[in-house]
Amino acid sequence: MLESTNFDVALHGNGHFYLYLKDGSEPLLQGRPLVFRFYHGYYNKPNPRGDTHAYSSTRADLHYYFRKMVGFKNPPKPSEKLGRIELQAELEDGVILEIGFEATSRGVAIWAEADDPSSVDHETVLSVGFHSPDSILMKDGDGPKQWKKFVDETAIEVKTKTGARETIPYLEKWDDLKKKLTYHKGIETAFVSGKVFGKRKITIGPKSLRNSLFTVGSYSGVFPLQHHYYILRDLSGGEIDKGRRLEVEIK
Repeated sequence: MLESTNFDVALHGNGHFYLYLKDGSEPLLQGRPLVFRFYHGYYNKPNPRGDTHAYSSTRADLHYYFRKMVGFKNPPKPSEKLGRIELQAELEDGVILEIGFEATSRGVAIWAEADDPSSVDHETVLSVGFHSPDSILMKDGDGPKQWKKFVDETAIEVKTKTGARETIPYLEKWDDLKKKLTYHKGIETAFVSGKVFGKRKITIGPKSLRNSLFTVGSYSGVFPLQHHYYILRDLSGGEIDKGRRLEVEIK
């Protein structure tokens, strides 16, 4: 793990990196971590949707099958300080996922490449996600009126691939936002600030969008203050190389 004035970051044995924001000794986001995780799988037939997106679980309807992580080669020892590390994660079918990770007092960066053995019939496709947890503790029956005092001005400001700047408020539904904004078609960067982040301001984006797509959305939340994610993927399903690494700057 690494401790800094802005955040703490820890590597879990499941291959996920957990990033805990803090303001001095005060934990932010209710003490819940932001999470980096890789999606890795393969298609045994072309995706009927026509892309090579890597999902976090098997999608047989799309001919996509998730390759589970089964271990690490020479993993770092517990509580070893993180700085720059290179990991070799072992996936099913003998695939090796080579992960690069850098952490400084101002932020983190992550990238990876899958090494498929000759015995594999279907090459591994890969993407990396950065997940935000529920931002506040929610009570049954509460809604935007009750959440307002916790959320206040918190929002996600994105620069889209077309150069437009759009604001995603935490108290507006994803479905309504998609009707009037274009962020779901791809962005260059996201800037997050506001009450739930305290003094911290976060900028999220890839080093380069060359042959890549970077998006923000939600698998299960209705509002951005609930669980949402940022996904970076190679358009052909290949590696997230160091030149296109996902970077998170924290101030």
